[in-house]
Amino acid sequence: MTRWLPGLACIVCVACAASPQNRSTALRDAVTDYAHALRWGQIERASTYVPAKSRELFLQQKRQAQALVQIHEYDVRTVDYVAGADKARIVVLAVWTSPTDPVTHQELLE
Repeated sequence: MTRWLPGLACIVCVACAASPQNRSTALRDAVTDYAHALRWGQIERASTYVPAKSRELFLQQKRQAQALVQIHEYDVRTVDYVAGADKARIVVLAVWTSPTDPVTHQELLE
């Protein structure tokens, strides 16, 4: 399941390229759009938040993960961003199952 999270770090870089006063809003919007794209299996859309040099590997990993995991919920719980910082703390609740294990799993990912 933790294969789904690395893209969040990429979102921080993309969203923080916005003007200083709009960075927090841009980051929250980017994280939300990324999470919705992952939730609905739209990995190509999610990949737009990944730097171009990492995008192909991201798509390859997500396509493999789609065969192993079905995401039922991918909810952004917290986006903590301090103005001027290069990083943000993002907490996501992921609810998922595996075709080989029908038990529903919940994970808080940071």
